[in-house]
Amino acid sequence: MLALPGGAIGRTLGDKRTTIAALLLMTAGSLVMATTDIWGWQMAGRLVSGAGGVLLTVQLTKMGTDWFAGKEIATAMAIFVNSWPAGVAISLLVLPAIGTAYGASAVFLAAGALTAIGIVLITLYPVLFARGRLRGWRAWCKALMRRRIRLRSHPITFNRERHARHDR
Repeated sequence: MLALPGGAIGRTLGDKRTTIAALLLMTAGSLVMATTDIWGWQMAGRLVSGAGGVLLTVQLTKMGTDWFAGKEIATAMAIFVNSWPAGVAISLLVLPAIGTAYGASAVFLAAGALTAIGIVLITLYPVLFARGRLRGWRAWCKALMRRRIRLRSHPITFNRERHARHDR
C-alpha cells in the first residue's frame, strides 16, 4: 500500500530527503515501542517503523538502479536483495540475547540506534565522499564489480566472457 506513494514521495522530495525521512520514521517507531508498554502505542510504533521501512526499501532500490548500470546492476541488486535476509539472520542471533539480558525495550532501542546511525551516515555522505575524504566508495564498488579488488586474500572475479553467453 505504501510502495507506490513511496515512489512519488521519493520523486518529489529527492533521494536524500526521502531516505532520511524513512529512517526518521523507523527511529521514531522504535523509540515509541521502547518507551511504552501500552499495546496501542506499541502497534502505532510498529506501523510507523514499518511505513519507514517500506519507504526506505523503495528509495534504496531506486538509488541502486541509479548508481549502477549494465551488467553491474545484477550484482548490485543481488547484494541489495540479500542484505535483507542477512540482516534478519543477524537480528535473530543478536536481538534475543539483548532482550534476555536487558528486556524488550533494549531491543527496540538497539534497532532505533542502528537507524539513527543510518541517518548520520546519509547526512554526512556529501561531507565524507564528495570532498575527497572517503571518496573512493563508489569507485571501490565499481572496481569490485570489475574484478580489480581483493577482499581478504580471495579475489572476487566475474568471468564476463563466460557469462555473456547466458545474457543473450
